[in-house]
Formats: sequence, structure tokens, C-alpha cells
Amino acid sequence: MEGGGSERQTLLLLEHLDRRRFAPELYLTYRRGELLSEVPADVPVHAFDDTEPELKLNWPGRKHRRMVRHLRTLIGQRGIDVVYDRTFHMTLVAGPATRGLVGRVSTIVSPPDRDLTRNEPRFLAAKRRRLAAAYRQSRIVLAVSEAVRRAAIEFYDLPPDAVETLRNPLDLAGLRCRAAIDPGVPLESGQIHVACIGRMTWEKGQDLLIEAMARIDAPQLMLWLVGDGPLRGALERQAAELGVADRVRFTGHLKDAVGLLARCDLLVCPSRYEGLPNVVLEAFGLGVPVIAADAGGTRELVRDAETGRLVPAGDAGALSRAVGEWLEARRGGAVPAGPLEAAAAELVEREYNLVSYLERLQNWLEAVAT
Repeated sequence: MEGGGSERQTLLLLEHLDRRRFAPELYLTYRRGELLSEVPADVPVHAFDDTEPELKLNWPGRKHRRMVRHLRTLIGQRGIDVVYDRTFHMTLVAGPATRGLVGRVSTIVSPPDRDLTRNEPRFLAAKRRRLAAAYRQSRIVLAVSEAVRRAAIEFYDLPPDAVETLRNPLDLAGLRCRAAIDPGVPLESGQIHVACIGRMTWEKGQDLLIEAMARIDAPQLMLWLVGDGPLRGALERQAAELGVADRVRFTGHLKDAVGLLARCDLLVCPSRYEGLPNVVLEAFGLGVPVIAADAGGTRELVRDAETGRLVPAGDAGALSRAVGEWLEARRGGAVPAGPLEAAAAELVEREYNLVSYLERLQNWLEAVAT
């Protein structure tokens, strides 16, 4: 339960499932992560590493088979009626673990032609076949954006009528409560604060944003890179080499980055690919202007010149120009983001509200369980 988008969406579901209809239980590979303490007290948590020691000798497929047996046994012992799996890692386990036992609802959160091929290159063909079989076995497959839906249908050769789009919701009331919490990060007055929030990996594109910062002559512009990950060291070196280390702040992981986002003047989402970026939803809910790369499902949220500014993905120059234009408009006293922020807030309330999301998902879960 690390602090990623899928983990937060899982936590949201655990918090809000109607207890008159459902008794949720959570299954994890590892019992760890900062969000673990936020799991509701009435939700039993099971983890593979509770009872299964790390293997001294491992070979391809061994740990996977043990996880399948572990989950299958647990489903029988706990009397589980339906399984909801989210992210391809858990689908690889849940598919064979539930076969012939209980029904499943699956969610795909990123375009698999980009996400799976980049992050799971070993035995890719075998994983693709197994995932395709697991998704075909699901009673319903959900995609977090229309872009992800189309990519999943093509990549896994799924029947189009078996995949539905169910976009991630935003809990506005909860968001505003979290936003009121002091992030513990000093934001100096007189500066213009830009946030970029996400795990520090290639697909999130923080390197592009650092390059863009180096092209903008604005000493008062401060970039806050929130999160951690395998590329943090390389990103810190890049900022130093480009001469912008004094204008780029690395916060590491923040327990709740929403408090920082709410206090910033702009959110930039430079991802090379996305399913549906939760941080953009949060910025919309908080009235923070957004500049984002046109990656995957992002354009379903950021509609250029309507709800935010959209630039080509993978283009540091386009990012720098967009931020520079936003900055010039701000210096000139214009308020070009006002109508965009209002349109973004309306979009969130209309298409991403929690009540509608829960009703659709709960109906599917109940239908699959009967």
C-alpha cells in the first residue's frame, strides 16, 4: 500500500463500499506502505508475505505459483464471493486463483502496450498471454479511461463489449480535508510555486520538466518534485548539471502531497504515458491550474484551452513554452486560468463524482457475486 494512484483508489473503495451490501477484505503481496495505516478498521488485511518466507532459491514462476495457491486457499477459507483485482500484477495472480471458484471484476489502470512492455520486459510474451486469459476470464473488465480501454482491447485481443470505461472518481470532501493539512514544506512568499507529483520513473517525465525549467529565465519560479523512486538520484544530478538545482526542490515522499498541491500556483504533469492521472483530478478539485503532456487518458481530463493546457508528450520545449506563457500572463495581471478552473471543477463534479462511480462498481460486483 505505497502511496501511488492505484493504492489510493483502492483505499477510497475500501472506505466507501456500502457495508450493507459488502464486507470488503484486502489482499496484498507485501504488508507494507504508508497507506496501510489508513485502511478502515473493519477491513481484514491479508498478505502473502505474512506466511510465506522469501525464497532462497527462486526460478521463473515459482513465487507466482505459490501466490496463486495462497490466494486460492484464502478465498475458500474466508468465503469470498467476488474478487476485484486492480493492476496487472494482481491480475496475474487473481486470474488463476479464482478460476472455477468465484467471479472477478478487473481494472486496467495504464495502457498495457506502454506499461507492460516497459516495466515487465522479462518473459513478456508469456505474461501477455496469461493476462489476456485472465482478463477474458473476468466477468467484466474496467478501464480507467477510454484511451486505456482501446489499448487493452487491441493489446490483449479482448472483445470490445467485455471492456467498460469507468473513470477514477474524486472524493471532493475528503480532498478538501486533506488539503487543509500543513504539508510540512516551507513555501516562501514572493516565489511562484510549481508542483509535479509522482513516482520518479521514466514514464512520469520529471526529466523533461527539469530540462524545461532550465530553459525558463525566471528566478522566482520554484519547482517542487514530490515523490521518490529509482530515478531520483539521476534527476538530482540533472538539475545540478543544468544549473537549476536552486530552483528545484526534491521533497521525497510526503504522507499527503495534497497539502502541498493546494498551496502551489500550478501543477505540471509531464508524463510520457498515463492511464488517468489522479493528481490532475486533485488539482481540478482544488482549483489549481494544470499544464499536462498529451499522454494516454490525460486528454480526457485536460482539454486544451478548456480545462487546462495540453502539450505534446515527450517534448521539453513545449513544456517550457507553456509554462513560460502561463508565467507571462500571470506577470501581466491576466487571469487566463479562471474560466479553465471553473470548467475543470464542473467536469470533475459531472463526470468523476464518487457517488456515480460507486453505484456502477457496486452493481457490477453484486451482479458478479450472484
